[in-house]
Amino acid sequence: VSNASVIVAGGVSGGMWRSADGGATWTKRTAVGSLHSVSCLAQDTRAGQTATWYYGTGENIGNSAGGNFSAEYTGNGVFKSVNSGVTWTQLASTVGGDPQSFDRSWDYVWNIAVHPTTGNVYAAAYNAIYRSIDGGTNWTLVRGEAETGPYSEITDVAIAADGTIYATGSPGSLTLQGVWKSTDGTNWTNITPNDMSVVRRIVIGIAPSNSNT
Repeated sequence: VSNASVIVAGGVSGGMWRSADGGATWTKRTAVGSLHSVSCLAQDTRAGQTATWYYGTGENIGNSAGGNFSAEYTGNGVFKSVNSGVTWTQLASTVGGDPQSFDRSWDYVWNIAVHPTTGNVYAAAYNAIYRSIDGGTNWTLVRGEAETGPYSEITDVAIAADGTIYATGSPGSLTLQGVWKSTDGTNWTNITPNDMSVVRRIVIGIAPSNSNT
């Protein structure tokens, strides 16, 4: 957001919230009857586009719904705002068939990343890495198999300041498990260390000051 006093925050069981005064007061931006499972949040940081935000839905590991943190919150795709979080629209291309049960990879969105120069949007979903070149209107599967097994249920995606894209997947899909790298979002190279034990979840972090770190 170009205004540093504006904060947007979401929770897996609390919905999306917005503050316009640096966090002194907050307004809930998710309607009472709407899906409240916010799992990830990303901003388009390009000049003139900073009012555009995306959030993903669905928590697959465990959350406040289960006493032993084993319950799941099924999501329903990706939501978008073009006014710095005041209003949000569910992207029709990511809507599942039944929001009460798992029936599509978009039911669990682990992370979203926006390319710093092209504005292309990447979503790490259940067993899939998707890319949109038109602001979320349409998506292309660029890694993984989506609803076709074997499954990498936990995924991640991150984009370096130089535009290099990284994706990860838990054990399952042979085209997604481990750590992957791409410079164009289409062609990927497996860069998983040979001695790295891939057990379940892998999360990527990139230094803003050095895209190689």
